[in-house]
Amino acid sequence: MNRILRFYRLPDSEQHLLMVALILGAAIRIALWILPFRVVRTMIFEWSDASAVPYQTNRRIIETIAWSVETSSRFIPSATCLVQALVTKVLLDRRGVSNDLRIGVAKEEGGRLEAHAWIEYQGEIVLGAVEDLARFTEFPSLGKIGM
Repeated sequence: MNRILRFYRLPDSEQHLLMVALILGAAIRIALWILPFRVVRTMIFEWSDASAVPYQTNRRIIETIAWSVETSSRFIPSATCLVQALVTKVLLDRRGVSNDLRIGVAKEEGGRLEAHAWIEYQGEIVLGAVEDLARFTEFPSLGKIGM
C-alpha cells in the first residue's frame, strides 16, 4: 500500500515515465527470452526513434529516466543490467539525448565469464555503475543500435 501511495504522490510526468519504463522493460525482457539479439536490436532501434528532435537536455531529465528504469526494474523478473540499459537507451534516444550503450566482459575466479551493460552520457555513467567496473573489458561501442 505504501508503494501505491508514493506512486500517486509523484508528479504526473514521473508516473507516466515510470509506467512507460515498466512496460518497455517487460517487453524487452520477454523479447530477450524468445528472440535472437539481432532481432531485439532492430526493435530497440525502431523504438528509439533516432530521428527524435532533441529536447533541452539537462541532468534532471537523465537522472529521472535512470531512476524510473531502476525503480520499474524491481517489478520485472530477471531485469538484468542489459534490460535496464536497453530501456534507458530507448528513453534517452526518444528525447534526443545522445548516449552510449556499453557492454563489457570479465573473467570471474574459476574462469567463468561475466558480462555487464551500462549507459554513458558524455563519458559519465548514468545507469549501471558498479564498484569494480574497471575489471570489465569493453566491447566497441554499439553506436546506433540498429546499424
